[in-house]
Amino acid sequence: MRYRNGLGVLGLGLWLAFAGHGWAQSQPGQNAAPAGPKARVLVLTFAKNEPGYADMVQGLAEAALLEHGLPLVDRGQIEARYGIENLKKGLLYDPEAKMLAELRTRFGADVVLTVTYFRQFTHQQEFAGSMHRFFKTDVRVRAIAADTGKVLFSGGGWSPIQARTDGFERLVTQTVSKAAEAIVQRWRGGEPGKPHAIELLARHFDADHLLELEAALRTTPGVLEVSRRDFGGPATGEGNALLELQIEVPIEQLTRSLRALTRPAIRVTASSGERIEVELAPEPEVGFVEPRDGAALGRRTFEVRVRASEGVQSLTVNGSPARRVPDRPGLWQVQLTAPEQAAWQLTAAARDSFGRTVQAQITVHFDTEPPTLQWLEPAADVSLTNRRKLAVRVRARDEGSGVAQLRVGKQPLAPSQDDPTVWEGEIELNEGPNPLELVAVDRVGNRAELRREITLDSTPPSLDATVVAIIEGRVNENGVRIICQGKEWKVDDDGRFRIAVEAPVGESVTVVAIDPAGNRTEKVYRIGEGGKAEPQ
Repeated sequence: MRYRNGLGVLGLGLWLAFAGHGWAQSQPGQNAAPAGPKARVLVLTFAKNEPGYADMVQGLAEAALLEHGLPLVDRGQIEARYGIENLKKGLLYDPEAKMLAELRTRFGADVVLTVTYFRQFTHQQEFAGSMHRFFKTDVRVRAIAADTGKVLFSGGGWSPIQARTDGFERLVTQTVSKAAEAIVQRWRGGEPGKPHAIELLARHFDADHLLELEAALRTTPGVLEVSRRDFGGPATGEGNALLELQIEVPIEQLTRSLRALTRPAIRVTASSGERIEVELAPEPEVGFVEPRDGAALGRRTFEVRVRASEGVQSLTVNGSPARRVPDRPGLWQVQLTAPEQAAWQLTAAARDSFGRTVQAQITVHFDTEPPTLQWLEPAADVSLTNRRKLAVRVRARDEGSGVAQLRVGKQPLAPSQDDPTVWEGEIELNEGPNPLELVAVDRVGNRAELRREITLDSTPPSLDATVVAIIEGRVNENGVRIICQGKEWKVDDDGRFRIAVEAPVGESVTVVAIDPAGNRTEKVYRIGEGGKAEPQ
């Protein structure tokens, strides 16, 4: 084995295991110690950075296993078959452990032991005329049973900052030796009541909640050690983390303890074998469905509907308990009666099974007054028209919710483009009296009405025109009487007479002269334009 001077010690906080650049090469354990448990171990060394130290780490790990009588599997054959990246993906992202099963059946690996290290340069300092580089280093060791996927050991630590490699070598050797002891003592099930390792997959966690979960686990009865292996990948996605726990209680007991946790709020989604899966329960959410924020209501007693997220156990609106709507998951409802005020604030308060609360608020307004109406055209004092199509203009105001519709009879009116309070339209009248009903409805259903009657008279009057014509003449005898249109007219002493005849143009009148002896003369006159009487 090759050792390099100046190897810094590992001391980087929480190590992201199994995520990095590549697998280091190793030599198979050709001089494995005989006897011991029949658990053949495959050692994989993974370097986050500086892969040149991988050979040394591999050699230290193999030596520690051989000292415990554990035979080794030739890693070279496996790497040649699968390749570094495929090995990594198969071990990290295969929930069905197919890679582990194939390593066991094809190559005889009973246990897969991974050693992961990370080196970070911290500073350099001069000693005795020479410049020395200082590092901090972290080592993580994990042993997995290839037949069941059970974690037999998970542990590691930091070595103090120093220029020599002693601390690093000692940390690798001591940690792998602990893993070897765990393999020997607990191979294929271990002893009842003995500490053992399990995995806890935490889904959808952010950094703060993950720290909170780790703190809660460390105070959970039966949990001896908690170590984190954060990762993201095609089978997990961001926000997931794998925790490795050393526990001394059955996994069923730990599962019950996790279900009782309230901080952080988690749900146990799976628990079997040596693995528990949990997810961070999302924060409760609540929001009003109806009425909407700013809505105007026409009644003070009304239904409220609220939508709440899964996990909400109780919900109130302004202190009144709401009930779930049947067959409508997440929907709650309650009936409220508002006080006598123009506006009212509604507060929905929800509580989930973890005791977390959330609120939502809206403000509603009340409009119980109908719109006001005024006829503009035709004017209020107009009751008679000769127009069959009548232009209508009405002023409608509603200070509450606003006018929603306005009509005369069945004919709707439309708001004017110049003045939104004026509504316009045209209606068609029938001959004779027309009762008109003007109806306005606001946005919450309040209704106003105005009624009037307008009579349509489209028939023009008939006209019979007459003229007054003057007929003048003279008789040659005294005592002659002049009669026209049944009336006797005066005759002067000199025999002259003047008749004023009223008759339509074109009509004929007869003038009769009768002497004292009863002789008579008749003469017909035609009434012409301008009152002229022309004899016929």
